[in-house]
Amino acid sequence: MFCALLGIIPPSKRIWKHLQNEVTTINDTPLQWSNEHSFAPDDDKEGSPMTLLVTVNGHDSITPHDILSAVETAFSSFSFSIEEEEDYSCEVWASAPAPLPLRPPPPQNNSNNNNEGYNAITNAQYTKNEKVIVNTIQKWGIYLQNSLLHETQLQQLQTLVQYAIQHMHEQLAIHRPTLKVGVDEFSFREIASRSYERFDLRLNNHYAAVATNDENDDVDDDDAATTTIISPWQKETTAFVEQHILSDDQVSSTIQNVLNATMEEINYDISVVYSRPGATYQGWHADGNYIKGSNDAGWWNIDNNNNNNNDND
Repeated sequence: MFCALLGIIPPSKRIWKHLQNEVTTINDTPLQWSNEHSFAPDDDKEGSPMTLLVTVNGHDSITPHDILSAVETAFSSFSFSIEEEEDYSCEVWASAPAPLPLRPPPPQNNSNNNNEGYNAITNAQYTKNEKVIVNTIQKWGIYLQNSLLHETQLQQLQTLVQYAIQHMHEQLAIHRPTLKVGVDEFSFREIASRSYERFDLRLNNHYAAVATNDENDDVDDDDAATTTIISPWQKETTAFVEQHILSDDQVSSTIQNVLNATMEEINYDISVVYSRPGATYQGWHADGNYIKGSNDAGWWNIDNNNNNNNDND
């Protein structure tokens, strides 16, 4: 399937209803508009402080560009009232091969509807019914696991993470003495810079290689010469996750049912994103190759739609 998150300016439930009635198919492929909606501030649009957020689902043969074109065409047939503006715009905010949940607008935050927006996800964490959990993941692509670790276990995990961070920066100082960590951009198998004083560190032993100090290597070359080293914290972190998380009966059973695979067949990464003092503010966002999508995933980025994207990201 395919889901697109649309932002409409200025916000209007009338035009949203109009789109639901007018944009029902694309190339004879049916569309399904979600009944949920939300709002978001738009600081870039002066005079239009709010954006109406809605989602539409369709077959994976549909692209964001197809939906955007259909919506813009429907705008031209909308009957404006005297009070309404005649200059509506629509942007694709996100796309995914699964439904995108929307946070209910303020008046609905206290709603008792368990199937509404984030409520479906947050309420699922309080059930022991595996069928409900599996259905939540299959529908929304996410599930919150509540109270999985005890306080002492969290402290143990925190100690492992802090040691891993300290050890990695010591290794960077030894093997990359000219690298200005926190300022320079770099990308190694084990650690990458996100922005100023922000990093992404892999914690499991699936990627246990430390870059050697070769003057001919580029700092940001992910294929730099490496020496295979399994650090103690990598072993301990992997063991911790396997013992306290993946060995949990509900977690392992849910994962296997959702992915239709045994635990031995499932690959996973353990990583931590952390900031040091002086890091610039960064809001939640999506990045990385996976947002480009691919043909085998059933969705792809608008910018790559005309480039015959055949990558299997």
